[in-house]
Amino acid sequence: MQRMRTLRDTIAHGKPVEKNEDEIVTSEPEELKRGISLASDWENEVKPEVVKECLEDLDTLWKTMIEKSGIDVFDTMTQGEGSITVMDASPAKVT
Repeated sequence: MQRMRTLRDTIAHGKPVEKNEDEIVTSEPEELKRGISLASDWENEVKPEVVKECLEDLDTLWKTMIEKSGIDVFDTMTQGEGSITVMDASPAKVT
């Protein structure tokens, strides 16, 4: 849960990182044209296995919160449409 909150806060309230670097680089011209990486630290967290793990953790937390609250899942919805249709598989009685 903390990982998801940190990731959310970083994306929502992130500040640019300023770096001053002096480095002598010896390389091929093609590599120098690529420049420096502008990737942010949070991008390391956006991997399929990390997202899957966080989703499972949040799903477990959600289910626990609903169970402990005693609220019906339908009562947590604030918008949208939905219905439940009960279909009886027994043969119809003809009188």
